[in-house]
Amino acid sequence: MPPTTDCFWEHLSGAYAFCPGINIEEGPTPYIVFGMGQTSWAINPSYELVGTGLNTSGQVAIGSTASPVLSYTSSGDQLDIPLRWDGGNQHVAAVILGTIYVAGDNSDGRLGLGTSGFGNMETSLVSSGLTGTHVACGIQHTILISEGTVWGAGANNYGELGLGYTGQEDTFLNTGVTADSVTANSDDSMILKDGNVWSAGRNRYGSLGINSTSSTSSFIDTGVSADFISIGSTHSAILKDGNVWVSGRNNKGQLGLDNGNNNTEVFTDTGISATAVACGLEHTLIIKDGNVWGCGDNGHGELGILGGGTYAVFTDVGISADSISAGFWASSIVKSGTVWTTGYSGQGGGGRGSTVLTYEFTNTLQGIPGG
Repeated sequence: MPPTTDCFWEHLSGAYAFCPGINIEEGPTPYIVFGMGQTSWAINPSYELVGTGLNTSGQVAIGSTASPVLSYTSSGDQLDIPLRWDGGNQHVAAVILGTIYVAGDNSDGRLGLGTSGFGNMETSLVSSGLTGTHVACGIQHTILISEGTVWGAGANNYGELGLGYTGQEDTFLNTGVTADSVTANSDDSMILKDGNVWSAGRNRYGSLGINSTSSTSSFIDTGVSADFISIGSTHSAILKDGNVWVSGRNNKGQLGLDNGNNNTEVFTDTGISATAVACGLEHTLIIKDGNVWGCGDNGHGELGILGGGTYAVFTDVGISADSISAGFWASSIVKSGTVWTTGYSGQGGGGRGSTVLTYEFTNTLQGIPGG
């Protein structure tokens, strides 16, 4: 049986909104995360963290930097229920026994251990010493919820930690902002606070949805309510009243608006209904009527549609899924109790036993709890 803890008094079901760090009150459990680099992670039937792909900073958390890891390999660490975990560029974080555990690259203090510097890393999951209920990993930073407020550590060049100033922090610091869930990607952070979306960070192309393209070092209320939140490299998507709303860059059609690839700086209704959403580098996935739909870049097969190209509107991929995750040039889903992946698989990040990319979702045979 998986470990349990009573710190999750609200007993959320663990829905991740299927992009790193997103947690909401209803929906499938976050069994998969496709990181922002060449690493992906999943939860195996024993509720252990497993990882595959690039491991040069120990981000697969198997006690070494042996790389590449071509198939999902267990760290041996069991996560708490409900599941709370996330993977970034070259680091991973998880809630274990009510405490935040971290592994991987710590050159910029993103693990919050009070140290940093070239070559600084942890190759196994280690305790941050901070209790927490939610965690999210950006490209070089980590944010979490501890005792109801948002804390952050790591790179802070654009204010992505939400501390009201810029500059790296090697230990987790309290922003003083309360939140119900957190997510992060690239140099941005998003939270749900009292049902509304709040944002901090770089805000390229209006990805934060604050009617501006200027960076902000403090969390700002977008004035938009949401159930799911997901943020990619330069765009974001939310589920609001059952529809997909989007903001940010649209150069590859990743907003699904079919508006001539024009960007938007505020959350805009696509008119598409969905039950889950995930933002990658320049693509977006949703679950609609039980099937995976996607828009944006498919040049590496990240949408799972044969032929490459780009898609300016959400298009039915033709495969059902229970949950979804989007990475830089790749995506993963849970289908029939196993992990399926598509797209770029450099260093074996696709978990398919090779570094060959594919333009369609392929079963990795990696099982999940209950699968």
